[in-house]
Amino acid sequence: MNTKTLEEAVSYFKQNQGFDRIIKKMKSKYQSFERETPGTIIIEKPTKMEREALSGFMKKDYSKNKNISISLKKFQTRLDETRFSGVTIKQILEEYFGEEIVSNKEQKIRKRQEFEVFIKNIKKYCNYVETVETIDEILNKNADEIVKIKKEYYKDKENLKGELIKAIRAIENLPENQESLPIFAAKVNGDPHSLDRNKLAGQFFLKFLILKKNGQKIEEQNICKENNCIQNKTNKVDKNDIEKSENENGAKKRLEIVNKRKTKTTEEIAEIYYNNNVLIDEMSNMVLVRNLVALKNGQVHEGWQAFYNRHEAMQVTLYNLSQIDEISTKIDKYKNFKSNKVDETNIKIQNLDKCLIVENPGVFTDIIQDGRLKTIPIVCTYGQVKLAGLILLSKLVEAGMQLYYSGDIDPEGMQIADKLKQRFRNNITLVGFDEKTYKKINRMSYLVKKD
Repeated sequence: MNTKTLEEAVSYFKQNQGFDRIIKKMKSKYQSFERETPGTIIIEKPTKMEREALSGFMKKDYSKNKNISISLKKFQTRLDETRFSGVTIKQILEEYFGEEIVSNKEQKIRKRQEFEVFIKNIKKYCNYVETVETIDEILNKNADEIVKIKKEYYKDKENLKGELIKAIRAIENLPENQESLPIFAAKVNGDPHSLDRNKLAGQFFLKFLILKKNGQKIEEQNICKENNCIQNKTNKVDKNDIEKSENENGAKKRLEIVNKRKTKTTEEIAEIYYNNNVLIDEMSNMVLVRNLVALKNGQVHEGWQAFYNRHEAMQVTLYNLSQIDEISTKIDKYKNFKSNKVDETNIKIQNLDKCLIVENPGVFTDIIQDGRLKTIPIVCTYGQVKLAGLILLSKLVEAGMQLYYSGDIDPEGMQIADKLKQRFRNNITLVGFDEKTYKKINRMSYLVKKD
């Protein structure tokens, strides 16, 4: 192509205003097609100037046409018959508008390729294969997450990069002991709010936690930054092989289970954090207990023991639960440990393997005020069971306790009972949730209303 010829062709079409709308139509047609000479353009209600310009160039009379249809292939043929021979329509359009003319399909392909390069570069910040697999699974399977990530990518790719790196840094450096989310965030990212759920990094961090296998990093498959490889216990694999793992099993099964129900409750989310040694809402998330004792590092916990010995109710927060190893209804289990002195007068009467669970604080109060029930181990969940309650009950089951749940026989109470039964199965017995009791309560309610 002769540069001078191209410049002359562009100058010809720019100087003749009758070609202005025609050239713009050609540009739109090229962007919507992939072929070199894509289809036909239609000039609706052409002006006198447009008729004259096309008639002169195409050597055809368009003076009486209501609409003019121009084949771009024929336009190119006619172009080759002029002094502009050797110049293509596309070259003229790119010079005319001062930009590369790319089809919409090609633009999408390029954007996808650029996004893939962006994600590939993000993966370089991953130190563990599992993190890479999790990113792949989010992009390969979770349509909502893909839309969200791409939206942020086109909005501000540098900000997205920074947020993803923060999430990666967090997921690969989870605390070994229970730690509050702000403290953990400050340690890994230098900002206590960096992993808040209203921040992108916090949202990605939670998604990583949900998909993370067994809450453990794959320590034996460490990606070596020094030699740009994935180092296994027995061999080394080129880092390019990361891409090959994208469609393998990896975390797919985890994602399939998660995607069956995308929306998670507040307590489910809190438990996901808790299972990874991260505490949220650790002070207000609480449960009421009485006649329970706790063990930490082989010793009876002094605070729990004091309330236990006095048969008094105690509020236990999620933070309190994170500071102990075991919970039981019987203090004599611990008397052989090197611990604080145990009140022997209380040991014999506390030898129980059962614990009563209620959801109503009023019912809890009535029970603890009844002197005949002074030694009964009891827990109050404050209505819907929060994470503190679930963790406490799990520790009781681990200690071999049988749980007995009694609650309101109404929609909310039935919901709580079902949730506990689904979680603890044979380790919990539902008290009063039978047809006879239900009918009896309904009849009593009817009589009260009638009176």
